[in-house]
Amino acid sequence: MTLRSRTSLWIALACGMLIAPASYAQGQGNGASPPHGPGQMIGAGKGRAVERRPGRKNLLAWIDSRSAMESHAAAVIERLGHDSGSYDTYIRADAAGAPVRSELQAFDGIFFLGSRGDELTPQQQADLLAFVRDGKGFVGGHAATDGFPSWVEFGEMLGGRLERHPWGKTDTVLVIEDPTFPGMQGLPRLLATHDETYEIRDLSRRDVDVLIRLDVSHLDPTKAKRQDGDFPMAWAKPYGKGRVYVNSLGHEIDAWDNPAFQKMYFEAMKWILGLTDTRIATHSRVEVEGSPQPLK
Repeated sequence: MTLRSRTSLWIALACGMLIAPASYAQGQGNGASPPHGPGQMIGAGKGRAVERRPGRKNLLAWIDSRSAMESHAAAVIERLGHDSGSYDTYIRADAAGAPVRSELQAFDGIFFLGSRGDELTPQQQADLLAFVRDGKGFVGGHAATDGFPSWVEFGEMLGGRLERHPWGKTDTVLVIEDPTFPGMQGLPRLLATHDETYEIRDLSRRDVDVLIRLDVSHLDPTKAKRQDGDFPMAWAKPYGKGRVYVNSLGHEIDAWDNPAFQKMYFEAMKWILGLTDTRIATHSRVEVEGSPQPLK
């Protein structure tokens, strides 16, 4: 069974539940019941412990399973952690059912690829912010900046909010502004790709290290609100003692099968989990000359 087809099955089964690392479920074909912890579907809020294996971090992939892309992305992130031995991933598909502090204690970081219009209770909000602020990590994938739209503090933690998609999905050129950040090393400084365009509001370069921005020189400027030509697509920032990484790329399901794209997210996971370190430096817009190369 392929990775993508396995994912669709698992997420369909896991809607409203916390599902343990998928790579453990693969190969259980002897009909035996999987053990507690990794390899087992865990009912959210049912009080079952999340296993912590020696030498591995625990990552919570918290997704909105209404999209095949999000289901597939979660499976890719899980496989990268499992195959590398870096972390174990537990997938939660009930986007509005944020874990509370007692459940979050089992995790070192969150990969958030979820909620559009859902809202959290004040206690869930406080617990999530405290989780990151007190030293854990948070990766916001693709549409994360559109999550929990009325929750101001969530946008402040992320560092910015989605304003609109001024040019929709189109052929674009991306500028790698910080080639020293994990996952950016070795990439061409100018990337030619096809993805959904993002215009971000409430983002200040004084607060974030912009890693990737959209080159809009070939796009119609009248379709965007901001007229300064600055359109960040990925950035990193501290939040209290914690680490936050946001990447708006990845609208198309096939993007998550691109090795360079996978490396980009995998290195981000390692960074927010504290497995690697790097200097976060804010900076003004970086101009790069040359010819765009494909992301591969």
